[in-house]
Amino acid sequence: MLQRPDDARLPPLPLLALAFGLYMVLILVAVFWIFPSGMLRPVSRATAGLVNATLVLNLGMLAVVAGLLLCRVAGMRGIDLGLEARHIPAAVGWTLATWILVNVGVAAWQFLREGAITYNPDWRERGASVVVGGLLAQYLGNALYEEIMFRGLLLRQLFWRLEGRTGPDLERFVIALVISQAWFAALHLPLYLSQGMPLAQALTILPNVLLAGAAFSILYVRTGNLLLAVGIHAFVNEPALVVADPFGYDNLYFVVAVCAVIVWIWPMYARLRGRWRSRSPGGALAS
Repeated sequence: MLQRPDDARLPPLPLLALAFGLYMVLILVAVFWIFPSGMLRPVSRATAGLVNATLVLNLGMLAVVAGLLLCRVAGMRGIDLGLEARHIPAAVGWTLATWILVNVGVAAWQFLREGAITYNPDWRERGASVVVGGLLAQYLGNALYEEIMFRGLLLRQLFWRLEGRTGPDLERFVIALVISQAWFAALHLPLYLSQGMPLAQALTILPNVLLAGAAFSILYVRTGNLLLAVGIHAFVNEPALVVADPFGYDNLYFVVAVCAVIVWIWPMYARLRGRWRSRSPGGALAS
């Protein structure tokens, strides 16, 4: 469970606090000034929606907080943030398989219930480039940034720093999970308020955000693949299905269900992968 590699970097606590303080400041600037001003709309128009404000802002914040402050100043590496290139194939495969299975499942449900399949109007009404731009904004921007900061960094750093200060690993994990995902939920509050949502209503949504963050955390811990958590996080934020969405996939139940199914199946996948490697030429060395 989130075992610490011998060479894992533990940046000074003030620097970690600075990173998340800067994260909060940049979020406030983005949601209360940059987004409402529309200053990035020319970029979206010039690319037919393929590059949108969400992508530009999240990549910018990722570059400043993770790239400049954590990697350049604190000397952290990709692996210290949970990123490993060897995990890309599995992340892509599982995310694509999830997208296909949800499409097939919803299409079958529609056909059995209504005798016909209704297709997602977004591809026609908004345009393919806008839909794909929404996907890119999640996979390369929002979901990537949040998974790095709250699962790859904060969850693990808290878990490692609690060693010797509390009970067994499970207790440490629960404490680290609650603190990190409560902070993850709290930082969604400015976004909801900037959209005109009343404070009381926004506060009622935050427990759901915390639980969604917990689901992504457990998915990451179970699979050891942060990029898979990025893929599933991006998928539930922006499904971009071929079929119409009759349920609303951004709801908590869907998030938890998708993460729970993958967590349940993952051990079987890992065993099959281990057997395949052991039987392949040079498999003992490869595994």
